[in-house]
Amino acid sequence: IEVKARSDSKAGLYALSTAQQQRIARAAGLFLSQYPKYAGQDSRFDFMVVSRWRILWFKHAFEVPTHNN
Repeated sequence: IEVKARSDSKAGLYALSTAQQQRIARAAGLFLSQYPKYAGQDSRFDFMVVSRWRILWFKHAFEVPTHNN
């Protein structure tokens, strides 16, 4: 899960860039390469925006392509 705190919800919606999504995906790939027993497990990437008066939770916020060998 990636959490972004912003002064308003609208600003938070733009806080997760494509580059950050790719960084998160690379980190997940590295984790799975070091712990292959988890490779077959279901996973998802969630994104939360926390503002002063609201919490928005986007489940399955972005997809990461899988490479089957």
